[in-house]
Amino acid sequence: MRIKRHFLRKIRKTFALIPFFYTIREQFLISHLIRSVPMGSRDSESRKQKEDKIEVEGVIIKTLPGAIFEVKLADDFGGGGMIIRAYISGKMRKNFINLIEGDTVLVELTPYDLSRGRIVFRKK
Repeated sequence: MRIKRHFLRKIRKTFALIPFFYTIREQFLISHLIRSVPMGSRDSESRKQKEDKIEVEGVIIKTLPGAIFEVKLADDFGGGGMIIRAYISGKMRKNFINLIEGDTVLVELTPYDLSRGRIVFRKK
């Protein structure tokens, strides 16, 4: 009996966001339906925000502590030779891709803050 009570408490905590007047079976079905819909398809606006990246080519001019770099962007972006701070993307860190001054890199910028970016690719 004790195990059953513990299990019921656990189920009640899991379904705390679903109104209490549903039976446990109905709560389970509702939660299963909520979880079966992928996160990206719930809201098309969130997908658009992830795709709104500006990719620009640049050259690393200075290395800063904490895997941050100063990158000089191409002359055709921002009126000419804009310098931004950029960090290394997670996949580049995971694969131990080393960057040094003078490397040509591809930087992703968001339209919200054009002074910071993420280095996503090192060109040879």
